[in-house]
Amino acid sequence: MVSLQAFGKSWFREGSLISSFSESFGSAVARQQSGIALRAAKVEAELASKAKSEFIANMSHELRTPLNAVIGFSEMLHTHSDLEADKVNQYSGYIKEAAEHLLTLINSILDVSKIQAGKLQVEREEVDIHPIIRSCLLIIEAKAKETSVKVTRQVPDDLPLIFGDPLRIKQIVINLLSNAVKFAPERSEISLSAVAVGNDMVRIEIKDHGRGMTLEEIETALRPFGQVSSGFSKSHEGTGLGLPISQALAKMHGGSLVLESAPGEWTKAIVTLPRYIPELHDPVPVTAERRPPAQPASPAPFAQAPAPRMPANAAPAPGTPAGAPPGLRNPLAAAPAPRPLAGAAPGVSPSSPASPPRPGTATAPVAAPH
Repeated sequence: MVSLQAFGKSWFREGSLISSFSESFGSAVARQQSGIALRAAKVEAELASKAKSEFIANMSHELRTPLNAVIGFSEMLHTHSDLEADKVNQYSGYIKEAAEHLLTLINSILDVSKIQAGKLQVEREEVDIHPIIRSCLLIIEAKAKETSVKVTRQVPDDLPLIFGDPLRIKQIVINLLSNAVKFAPERSEISLSAVAVGNDMVRIEIKDHGRGMTLEEIETALRPFGQVSSGFSKSHEGTGLGLPISQALAKMHGGSLVLESAPGEWTKAIVTLPRYIPELHDPVPVTAERRPPAQPASPAPFAQAPAPRMPANAAPAPGTPAGAPPGLRNPLAAAPAPRPLAGAAPGVSPSSPASPPRPGTATAPVAAPH
């Protein structure tokens, strides 16, 4: 029986009314906690099952589409050997595009698996964001032209360097730009800007004027395999992995990814990454001229430190009796120090017997006083 007595000694007399009440109250608390835990586990299992079903449905569609393209166009090239050179080049381009899309999907799934297992590593170094942004815009502009979407850039030339993995930073920017182009309406504008924040961070913002999202939809979009529009209402391709991967990569760099949106007006993705600071991020090289200081040798067991020497002309400590040898220190200033015996070494008290020498230790003879 669970009772309040489980938290220590018995608080009440056994068999009393208050003791029975405490046992009943403890049992009720335990039952309530068990019920809450069971309901939470049930909800978590239902969410996991729903996410699994949506993942299988989405991935079956995303994987079949490029595979069908590869199989279909390669079969046409195989069966129609008399095709013109332009058609061969066109079909080969379709196959290459579908294969690259398929490889991107597989890499995204592998990245999510590595992140969840804690095995994804980032190689951090000093990074100039300008060439990364130019490369990402070259990749995205071709897709943006299909819907007449204009992509603008506002990045100052004196933007500080970033401390991070250039490959992973490029992956973050491409994912965010791809989402912006995907949901931006025709003939709209997407803006990309970067600015230094404080003394240790750099902020990158990507804003589109699409349909926007509510707070619940933002939470769904940041969940692995979560998609705002799914099932029969799904109007855009994708696995729902771009935003969760980007958020995880930003956190691994010591930064963050935040989504802000106004439903029906715009959506803004804000990435914050740490600046490169040489004093913090540059390791000190170990060379022949600059080596780490040698560690002092550990003292031998039971070794005693030598007694401190006092100068001959040092003033006697307060409470030191007259006639004491120079340099004798009084450990207790309030109590008078005992007068040393004749022939005794300075600093030896007559109240403490001389300790015999340890076996195996050498002792220096004490000269007799003249």
